[in-house]
Amino acid sequence: MHYRRLLAYTISMCALGAIVLGGMVYFMSWSSRQGSHEIKGTTPSSKAIIRVIVHDDNPYHVFEPGKRFSVEVTLQVLSGEPPDNLGCQWRDYTEKPLSDIIPLRPNQRNIVPSPDDVRVGYYGLYFLPEDVEFLPMREIGFAVLPEVKMMMSDPSSPFGVVHMDVEDPYLGATWIKTLTDLQFSSPFQWRREMDYRRRHGRIEIPLVIGGPWRCDNTRPISKGQLMSLRDYLVKLFSTDPNVPVWELGLEENLAWRRNKDEWAYYWQNLVAKLRVAREAKDMVNPNIKIAYQIAELDFEALEEFFRSGAADLVDILSLHPYKWPNFETPETWHDQFIQQVRKLMQKYGRELPIWYTEVGAPQNDAGVPQMYSDGHPVRGLTRREEVAYMIKIHVLALRAGVEKIIWYNYRDAGHNATDVEDHFGLRDYWGFPKPVYVAYANLINCLRGKRYKCTMMIDHVVQAHVFSGEDEDCFIVWTYPPVNITISLADLDISKSKIVQILNAVGTPLPVSDQIGITSEPIYVIVSKRKS
Repeated sequence: MHYRRLLAYTISMCALGAIVLGGMVYFMSWSSRQGSHEIKGTTPSSKAIIRVIVHDDNPYHVFEPGKRFSVEVTLQVLSGEPPDNLGCQWRDYTEKPLSDIIPLRPNQRNIVPSPDDVRVGYYGLYFLPEDVEFLPMREIGFAVLPEVKMMMSDPSSPFGVVHMDVEDPYLGATWIKTLTDLQFSSPFQWRREMDYRRRHGRIEIPLVIGGPWRCDNTRPISKGQLMSLRDYLVKLFSTDPNVPVWELGLEENLAWRRNKDEWAYYWQNLVAKLRVAREAKDMVNPNIKIAYQIAELDFEALEEFFRSGAADLVDILSLHPYKWPNFETPETWHDQFIQQVRKLMQKYGRELPIWYTEVGAPQNDAGVPQMYSDGHPVRGLTRREEVAYMIKIHVLALRAGVEKIIWYNYRDAGHNATDVEDHFGLRDYWGFPKPVYVAYANLINCLRGKRYKCTMMIDHVVQAHVFSGEDEDCFIVWTYPPVNITISLADLDISKSKIVQILNAVGTPLPVSDQIGITSEPIYVIVSKRKS
C-alpha cells in the first residue's frame, strides 16, 4: 500500500461515484489519468454511449445457491444511436457463457433472469454489442454464496480484510483493519466500535498513526514527546484493554527509504517509541500485542529493524509483501522472501510471529493497455489472474508459517481506470463483487477449522497442498510451471468414495471422476475422513 492510500483509513467506505436512489445504483462516468493527462470516458460521436443502471434485492449483490434470481437493468442512452441488438449475457469468471444473449431495450426497465442452474460461483452480467461503450464498465458482477454464521470471533482464524464491511454475511474473515487512532473521539465511542465488531465475529486491529507517535526523524525524539506518547497510548489501550493487537505506524519504512540521508535518527527514535509503547501496554494489559510494519520486499529496512533492536520490542512482525511493479505469480518469489526473513531472525536471535497485515494485487478491471501508480507503469492483473494470485499467496503463506493474512482491500478505492491504487478491491468501486470476492469467500469456507499439513508433488509440476480438519481434508491443487495435466485420484492417495466435492477456484462444483484435470488455476478437492 502506498502512502497516499493512508487517507482511505480515515474516510468512510461509501461509493462516492454512485448515487443510490430507491435501491437503484446510478453509475457516474469514469475517467483515468496517465501521468498528468486525463482520459475521459468519451468516444467518437458515431459510437453509442450507454449508462447501465441496475437493481437487485440484495445490498451485497449475492444470491442463495439453488434459487433462481433476477436483476433489473435500465440502459440509459447518453449519446449516439443505440443499435437494435443491445443485450447481455451471464458469464462465469473464466468468461465462459452461462446463458444465451438476453435482448435488452434502451431507456426502459428490463428484467434479466439468472441462468437456470444457480450454483455457488461468480456471475458476470456482460453487456453487448462490443461496439457500444457501457458505463461504468461492460461487466457487472454478482455472486452466489451461502451465508456464513459469524456469531463469535475466532482468534485462531488466519483470515482478514482491510476496510472490511463488518456486517458482510458472506465473508467469514475474522481480522479486520478499519480504524485508526485518528478516529478516536471518546472512550464510549471507541468501546462501542469494538463491541459492534465483536457482535459480528470480527476482531479489529487498530492502527496508531497520529498524535505524538509522529516525530521529526532528523533529530532525537525528546523526552517530553516520549512521555506524551506513553500517556497517549495508555489512554488508547485503556479504553478497551481486550483489543488483542495494535499496529504502530503505517509503512514508515517507505518514507525512511525516500529520506535516508535526512532521517539519521529514524531507527533510534523508533526504538525509543516502541520501548514507551511496551511500558504503556504493560501498565494496561501485558497481553496486548504490539505489531510493527515493514512494507514491500524491503530487506534493507528489515535488516535495520533487527540490527537496531526494534524487533526486540515488538510481539509481531507485520509484513506487507506487495510485489511491485509486476505482481508476478507467488510461486516465483514468495518462498524465497520468507526464507530471507527467517534468516534475519536467526542472525539476530529474535524469532517473531509473522503476520501479513496487508497483501494484495491490483486488477486491470477496465482492460486498459497500461496502468500506473504515481506515474510509474504497473502491471494490473486480469480478474482471472487475481483469483489465482489470491489463493496462492494464502496457501504458500500458510505453508510457510505465516499466522495471519489480511487482504487489501475489501472495495476499490476509486474508479480511475488506469490508476492501480484504485483497483485492489474484492468488490468494485460501486460495491459489486468481483470474481476474487467469490474466490476469497470459498477459500475461507473450505479451510475453516483446518490447518496446513503437507504438500504433495506429482510429476514435478503438480502441487497439492493438504489442509487437515477434524472431519475433512482439503487439497488445493494447481500446476507450476503452468501446464495442463490430468492426474488420477490415486496420485493424491484419495478414494473416490471419500470425495465430498471438487470445486473450481470460485467454489463452483466440478464433476467427480477418477481423473482430474489440473491447470495453473487452483481447484479444491474436499475429502471425508469419516469411516464408511
